[in-house]
Amino acid sequence: MHFLRASLFLFVFVITGCGVTERLEEVKPLIEDFQALYNARSFSAIYDDMVHPELKADIGIETFNKNVSDIRNLTGERISGNRTGFNWKSMAREGTIVVVTFETKFINGLGHETFTFKSVEGKLKLLGYNFQASEGFNANQADSA
Repeated sequence: MHFLRASLFLFVFVITGCGVTERLEEVKPLIEDFQALYNARSFSAIYDDMVHPELKADIGIETFNKNVSDIRNLTGERISGNRTGFNWKSMAREGTIVVVTFETKFINGLGHETFTFKSVEGKLKLLGYNFQASEGFNANQADSA
């Protein structure tokens, strides 16, 4: 009986792990695209190609561009980052939501990025982006872009 429970637990763990790996692989190129467009200041391309319809319904392209531009002016160019967190859940009515966090090195210092994606028509789209500066962040340094 103990073997059966342990086998069932292992089976559930393996199935869950496969789902996490698949979601992580699905979201990785989306974040890479966002970061490349962010560095290039192509905020309209982010909005047009990557943003979820719910976010578009909340804010227009002008507001989105201004908000992301303000963050980009503060941070400077993104240099590198390490994923520090990953969470996803699928719900019948709401769809799939994926949240990925990074500790990111920008020209002006370290910060924390949070990306929230939500599925629409089987594809993940950006539902939210949040940046928070770490202690010692220096927004007065020159930006190479």
